[in-house]
Amino acid sequence: MLIAQLPTDEELRLQDLFSYDILDSESEKEFNDLVELAGQICHCPMSMITFIERDRQWFKARLDPGPRETTRDEAFCAHAILQSDVMIVEDARLDERFHDNPNTLDPTSPVRFYAGAPIVSPTGYNLGTLCVIHNEPRKLTVEQERALEILSAQITRLLELRAKNKRIRNRAEQIIDLKDKTVNAVLADQDQQQQQIAEQLHEQIAQEAAACKLFIRMAEDSEEQRSDYLHTANTYLEQIINDLRKLSNKINPSVLLSIPVEDLLIDHVRKLNEEVSFELKLKVTGSSVALPVEKTVMLFRIFEKWVQVLKKRSAVQQVNIHLVLTDRIELAVEDDGEKKDFSVAEKEIVAAGIDARVRKAGGTIKLVTGISNGNILSIEIPV
Repeated sequence: MLIAQLPTDEELRLQDLFSYDILDSESEKEFNDLVELAGQICHCPMSMITFIERDRQWFKARLDPGPRETTRDEAFCAHAILQSDVMIVEDARLDERFHDNPNTLDPTSPVRFYAGAPIVSPTGYNLGTLCVIHNEPRKLTVEQERALEILSAQITRLLELRAKNKRIRNRAEQIIDLKDKTVNAVLADQDQQQQQIAEQLHEQIAQEAAACKLFIRMAEDSEEQRSDYLHTANTYLEQIINDLRKLSNKINPSVLLSIPVEDLLIDHVRKLNEEVSFELKLKVTGSSVALPVEKTVMLFRIFEKWVQVLKKRSAVQQVNIHLVLTDRIELAVEDDGEKKDFSVAEKEIVAAGIDARVRKAGGTIKLVTGISNGNILSIEIPV
C-alpha cells in the first residue's frame, strides 16, 4: 500500500480547512443531498464528502452507513487531493497504490471502483473530495465525471455560505450583547445619577428650603418687615425650583432615545428567559415607536418589577407578554400560575411600585385575577 505524499503547501491547506470550522460538525441536509445526487448520477451505492485533516479522513456526509472517520494513510481521498481533476480508479486491485489497501481487501464491502473530485477552496487548496465508490470495477462517462466536478464546486459554495452565515450570526450576537450592555449601562448610570441628585438635593436644596422656612417664620413674627421676609422666602423658593430643574436635566440617557421600546423589551425578555424558571413569550404588534426617555425607563422598570413578582409565585410555567404600539402603549402580561386573590395581587402591585409609576406617567392599570388560565396585568400609557 502506497501512502499518499503530503501536499507541498500542507500547513497552509490545513489552515484553510480549519478556517471553515467544518470538522466534527453535525449532519446537514444540504451536504447530504449532494452526496445522494452524486450516487444517483454515477450509479454507485457509496458516495461521500470527505475532508482530509492532518492524520485522518473525516466524512461530512455519506450515502452508506459507516464510520465518521478513518486514518489518512488508508484514504483513497488523500491521493485524490494531490491532483486538480477527478481521480478515477476503475479497479483498485489493479492499481499499485491500492491493490493491498485494507479498503480494497475488505471481505464484506471491498472497494473496487473509486472516483473523487477535489473540493477546492477559493484560495486554491484541495480540502477534501466528493467521491463515489462501487464494489465492482466500473467506468465513468464524460458526463458523470463532469457532474462530479460541478457538485464538488457546489460543496465549496456551501462551505463559503456556511462560513458567511456563521460570521453573520456571531456579529449579530455581538451587536445584541453590545446593546444589552449599553442599555444596562445607561440604566445603571441613570440610577447612579439619580442617587447623586438625591445627595445634592439633600445638601444643597435642603439648605435653601430651611432658609425659606426661616424667613416665613420671621415674617409671621414681624408685621413691620413681613413683606421683605416673604419676598426673600419667595426668592429662595424660586432658587429651589431652578435647582430642581437644573439637576433633573442632568439625567439624559441619550442612547435610549435611539432604541425603540419594543427592542428594549425584546432584548430584556431574551435575557430574562435565561434567569427565570418559567418561559417568557413576547408578541409585539403595531408600529415602532420611540418613547420619551422617562417613559421608556418607566415601562422597562414596570415590566422588570412584575417579573420579580411572578418569580415568587408558584406553578407559573409560561408568561405571555403582548405589547401593542399605536398612539398609546398597551402592555398585557398574562401568566398561567395560581389564581391570586384580587386584594393580594393589588397589594403586590402597590408594593412593587408599579401602580405609582403608571399613574405618574398618566397611564391606567387593570388587573384581572382568578381567570381560567391565570392572571392578567394590563397597562396603558399615552405616548
